[in-house]
Amino acid sequence: MAAAAFAGDDGQWTRLCKAWNERLKEDGLKYFKASEYNSLTGEFYRFRDPVKYPKPLGGQAASKLRDDLDEIIRQSNVTGMGMCIPLATYNDVRLNFPEADVYLPEDAFDAALQTLWREEAREFIKHFGYEHKLGFLCDQSSSSDRHNEHYIAFKANHPELAKIMGPIAFADDKDYPQLQAADLLVNMLRQEYEEFLKSGGLTAQTRFNSHIFTIRHWSRKNMEDMVSYNQIVRQK
Repeated sequence: MAAAAFAGDDGQWTRLCKAWNERLKEDGLKYFKASEYNSLTGEFYRFRDPVKYPKPLGGQAASKLRDDLDEIIRQSNVTGMGMCIPLATYNDVRLNFPEADVYLPEDAFDAALQTLWREEAREFIKHFGYEHKLGFLCDQSSSSDRHNEHYIAFKANHPELAKIMGPIAFADDKDYPQLQAADLLVNMLRQEYEEFLKSGGLTAQTRFNSHIFTIRHWSRKNMEDMVSYNQIVRQK
């Protein structure tokens, strides 16, 4: 399971959104969605046209578009952060490690999202101090209300980080290149992470070497240590 976010200022986002929409328009697309890219459906169905894109040209054209969008992200200088959690390990720890089900959310994505909030806020303070605010824009879904409640609770439980944490908003990713960029990163990160796990942790994430990305990985030890730490805090 992978989750990702980008952080940038108004100028960086303005440049990214302009270039992003212009590149999509070149191929006649209204938005980027990773699931549609992977299956050549939705907006990417046009690349199945046997006349305009005889095989394998359709897949190659879709990949070229994805790579161009990736380059737009890189040139914008927004900062990306990814969070990877091996679901089988996560579920096993929740099931078998004492009290893990108390401290680790049932949905691993909730855990990843809260970790992203924490790490993004820490990095923000490190670079900008407390003079500015960091807002969050998330994809609208059936889980939005729950994520909003978690965000409010997270700020209450982390008052120092909350000083720079602004509002959280939810929107349709089809309307926001910022969310589409995060979706693209998650898709690429998930592919890299699957290879990373298959190789026993030996495969380097070479795709991101030219990017300003921070990528976190939850190991079994990370999860168990997190539960043990919360048990100690509760006992004090």
